[in-house]
Amino acid sequence: MANAYANVQKPMFKYFEYLVTVSSSNNTFVFRDDGATDITCTIPSGDYTWTGLAYQIRKQMRASTGVAVYTIRYRVNTRVFYFASDLSGGAASFQIRTGHANDIAATLGVTGSKTGASAYDGDSAVPVLTTVTFTQVARLPRVRRSEAREDL
Repeated sequence: MANAYANVQKPMFKYFEYLVTVSSSNNTFVFRDDGATDITCTIPSGDYTWTGLAYQIRKQMRASTGVAVYTIRYRVNTRVFYFASDLSGGAASFQIRTGHANDIAATLGVTGSKTGASAYDGDSAVPVLTTVTFTQVARLPRVRRSEAREDL
């Protein structure tokens, strides 16, 4: 006799995510806001989404000795990071510095130092998202024999 209680996998929702791991080998972001002094931000180790990483870098930049207000955004539609400074508080310029030890700039799509403006886009897109589909097991209703039913 066939199994009367077949299981069916029913898609519940899709979860789109890409986690980037920050460790001691890629945890520094270096910038300048006065044109001469490098300011190094250290990002705490962990797994971040792209938007979470942008938030964490901005948080560390604002906590650093920089004088301006900084903005870092991850643009989902283009997968490119955006970096900006309002050049307030006496900041003369805003520069992103690359090529130092433990640099995270390449992970963010920045392949070379940026100078001469107050806002920059990354040079390349970051990796695409991963799709994970979560499912729910749906069981067919259990049918009882008629002599065992109380409503008859």
